[in-house]
Amino acid sequence: MEGKNDGTESWKKKDLKPIRLQGYVKLQVHIQKFLKPAMWLPGLRYPHNWWETWSVATADPEVCVRDMGRAIENVAIAAESSEGIGDGQMVFQLASLRYCAEEGVGYAKMICVSKARWLDIVELKVYKPEGGGEGSEVAAHGYSTGFLPLKIPLACLINIPLCFIPFSDNKIIRNTWMPGIRNRLEHKAFVQEGSERYKL
Repeated sequence: MEGKNDGTESWKKKDLKPIRLQGYVKLQVHIQKFLKPAMWLPGLRYPHNWWETWSVATADPEVCVRDMGRAIENVAIAAESSEGIGDGQMVFQLASLRYCAEEGVGYAKMICVSKARWLDIVELKVYKPEGGGEGSEVAAHGYSTGFLPLKIPLACLINIPLCFIPFSDNKIIRNTWMPGIRNRLEHKAFVQEGSERYKL
């Protein structure tokens, strides 16, 4: 249930649109987004585990996380066009959106499925700047979930024993997924200098 737009009530968006996929690929996405075998082993996940921090000067966390949700939905809509992101062959979904009034923190999650049907996830945590002050900060975390693309039958299960194989995301998280959200925000977000990094 969504609360008032004043940060005094917690809420969770329930009317999420289903992911624009069919058949066994859709099933494998649902399984692998929970398993995430490529994130199990520290060190080996380094080349596909991207973090950065954004500053949003003009919106508090409750307003900011709503803005994030709209931006992700707009990414998904843009991807449906043959002239949009990935020539209409990539698929995106707003997977979750919620705000906790007690903590003053908001959370958003985007599912990203590439042309070849690799599954990546971007998670956003929105909070007040450390030390107080106006606006919000966003901890943006993007990662790949498995070695094999999900167009391969049973890839979501085969990726489990393959979790020890290190692989790169080819910088698609930092160069495509995250800018895709930032560039569609109503309240401008800036990447904090020095915050961009791959992480063990």
